[in-house]
Amino acid sequence: MSHRIALYSPTMSHWGGSFQYAKAVVEALALLDPQTYEIGVWHTADAEWKALVERLGFADHDIDGYTIPPQFVAVAKKILAALEQAENAEQRKPLLEQLRPFSELTVLQQWQPHVVICPQMAGQHYVQGAKQVGVIHDLMHRYEPRFPEVGTTFEITEREKLFATMVERCEAILVDSRTGQEHVLESYRRARPQQVRIVPYAAFGEVVHCVPRQPQFAVPKKYLFYSAQFWLHKNHSGLALAAAELAAAHPDLRIVAAGNMAQNGYEAFAQIVREHGLEKVFILPGYVPVEELAWLYAHARGFVMPTYFGPTNIPPLEAMALGCPVAVSGIYGMREQCGDAVLYFNPADSHDIAQAMTRLWTDDALCATLVEKGKARSRLYSVDAFNKNIVRLVQGLCA
Repeated sequence: MSHRIALYSPTMSHWGGSFQYAKAVVEALALLDPQTYEIGVWHTADAEWKALVERLGFADHDIDGYTIPPQFVAVAKKILAALEQAENAEQRKPLLEQLRPFSELTVLQQWQPHVVICPQMAGQHYVQGAKQVGVIHDLMHRYEPRFPEVGTTFEITEREKLFATMVERCEAILVDSRTGQEHVLESYRRARPQQVRIVPYAAFGEVVHCVPRQPQFAVPKKYLFYSAQFWLHKNHSGLALAAAELAAAHPDLRIVAAGNMAQNGYEAFAQIVREHGLEKVFILPGYVPVEELAWLYAHARGFVMPTYFGPTNIPPLEAMALGCPVAVSGIYGMREQCGDAVLYFNPADSHDIAQAMTRLWTDDALCATLVEKGKARSRLYSVDAFNKNIVRLVQGLCA
């Protein structure tokens, strides 16, 4: 008997880590025996999705191309009418989400999958009769609600509804670490330990195993690197304040900060740069493709990640795998993930960040030690280990 496994992901390439994670789960499904498992992937029209699904030979379903079935037209018209009355994006967002299932779920239900995997937090969909797999990357709306990207009343309400429903309806919920598991179990009393499965992140091959390419912009011979969208919780401001402390003693200090600058943390960062005259210190290329990202990791003096969010993060694994010394916030599950292979600092203390940066910038022996420890540590989080976790999960659900 063939088991039908449906993966549903409305992610797009510009989503960053959630898109990368969803694609990694699809790659893992390719290791299942095609005689026993039939895989279907529901995805957006993003070209990277199309190429991946075609390469793996899975059933290909473009969720952006569906039309609303006739039996749902009346309901859809009511939602469309409400959309016309909506005054802002916050009011429109839940209405748009209400429209999406009319097209997507009907087709998913007709396919009659045995297991439905939704490998991202946004866009969970439930199919009657199927075993559901969800993912909770973080519960930062509970642990770090001071950041507006997760802490608005609307965002908290939406996340609580999402995760409470996931706990009720999912056979398995994937988390990144023991810390992530503890967060779910202490936050949602109905969650069960055997339901919340630890599948650690990996140094995914999209970055680690690509062919690196030197960026088009001018890269200094020696630089520190940080790759993150300019959200407030990514703490570029803390990085800038640390750089201001070091600039006089280290006039050669250069920091490449790659990432989308159209986010809510950019202006505060830019103001610090202006006030302290750090325009020559920071190089801001914006978004860089994975090939250039890999090159920047491999050639950096060190990778510095002053984030406030966890439990764990993918970029330190990528940096370690590519031979880049790492300094990172000592928060939540980061010590569980990185062990003694990185330097830790308090992200709320710019002086502490500056001390870690100084050690990376000046101590050759330390950097050589961190490179070796980092490579060894990253092997514990290999793509093979991630794939085996996903395969065992699906096989267990179908047994």
